[in-house]
Amino acid sequence: MTFNVRIVGAFLAAALLLATSPATRAQDSGNRLTAMDEFQLQTATDPQISPDGKKIVYVRRFADPMTDKRYSNLWTINTDGSDHRPLTTGNRSDVSPRWSPDGTRIAYLSDTDGKQQLYVRWMDTGQTARITNLDQAPDAIAWSPDGKMLSFSALVLGKGPHLADLPAPPSGAKWADPPAVYDRLVYRFNGTGYLKPGYMQVFVVNAEGGAPRQITNGNFPNGGNEFGPARASWTPDGKFLILSVNRHPESDHEYFDSEVYEFGVADGSLRALTNRKGPDNSPAVSPNGKWIAYTGFDDRYQGHQTTKLYLMNRDGSGSRSLSDTRDRDIQGPDWAPDNSGVYFLYTDQGDTKIGFYSVDGAFKKIADHVASTFGTNRQKTTARSRAGSFIHRISTQRRNILSSSRFTVAPSPITAAALTSKSRSGPRWATSSFTRILVAAPATAKNSPTSSITLIPATIFTT
Repeated sequence: MTFNVRIVGAFLAAALLLATSPATRAQDSGNRLTAMDEFQLQTATDPQISPDGKKIVYVRRFADPMTDKRYSNLWTINTDGSDHRPLTTGNRSDVSPRWSPDGTRIAYLSDTDGKQQLYVRWMDTGQTARITNLDQAPDAIAWSPDGKMLSFSALVLGKGPHLADLPAPPSGAKWADPPAVYDRLVYRFNGTGYLKPGYMQVFVVNAEGGAPRQITNGNFPNGGNEFGPARASWTPDGKFLILSVNRHPESDHEYFDSEVYEFGVADGSLRALTNRKGPDNSPAVSPNGKWIAYTGFDDRYQGHQTTKLYLMNRDGSGSRSLSDTRDRDIQGPDWAPDNSGVYFLYTDQGDTKIGFYSVDGAFKKIADHVASTFGTNRQKTTARSRAGSFIHRISTQRRNILSSSRFTVAPSPITAAALTSKSRSGPRWATSSFTRILVAAPATAKNSPTSSITLIPATIFTT
């Protein structure tokens, strides 16, 4: 035993000496990431499939060492990996691309003119029009089913609390700035800083431009909160917007007690579709307008409560849980184009997966190892994000799935996904210096949402 211990000790000592030798240290340092390597990394996010399933538009993020800032442009690529090229260029922030229902235009957000506004690009000519000119940046854009309107969220400023009237300074005097007064429980937030007085509201605007029209009203976070904006879900007839909102008088103290509401596009009328103690989030209307899928739980003020997937009739009746037997949080529901069920994200033992529940409650795992970053705040981490925080777009023709840090789901036969080296097992085609967009086709010939998928490389870009 002593002899074996000495042999092992000798080998360990030799290995330690080798690891600490100057040659080894030089070799290791050449392979290590440095702070400046951050400027060489580029990432593909927010992929969107065209309605005909032939093209993908995504956000390509990068950093500029000369300005020490992050920027993003829009790029496009065919689903077979060909014709990879930029739609926008330059040191600016182009984000949130969304295809029009007919696939002829893309709506997106950009600060190309100094501050973030809503733009529309015609894909055949490349012509671009700025649709809004707002003081407060729009966000969470969504097309109406007929492609004639766009909904978005934006902050409507309030006056804030008033304590006293201050005297006017003498002519030429330079006084200190007046004090800022806050009376809300949540008055500042990480990354955002001190919050401006007012509430996020939902607007609609003509897709060809014009004055935006405010749909939601009241001192409630109808259009989102400091965790993020709320993306409305249009009903198929284009008459209503479905949103998750906390409109309770004590919303600051019962922060997650949200309900699903319908807002009339014509007159802003509202009606609550859910009513329980606890969050009702991420509503998604089925393509036939018959059901609404959403997430939530009955809040018992426990340290952890599993977020379930619910299904109710369009009028709010007949609510039932589809995921009672699954002890995993459900995130980002999105409907299959044939109304057969709902796709969603869930995490199991640190591995993010795509699942599917049929309308009768049958479960099927669709994919493993889906690279997904849900953020660090409580709302997103526990699937309490507002509608559309994770799900973006379904291709109704080719029925594609697209996935990166966020994902879009629909049935086979063509699926697209983006994986990174975060995958713990299975294919690991991506490294820290590049991202690969993948196209996945079913392993079987059956054209069904429960077909298994096989990941194959589609394209790659490096820096």
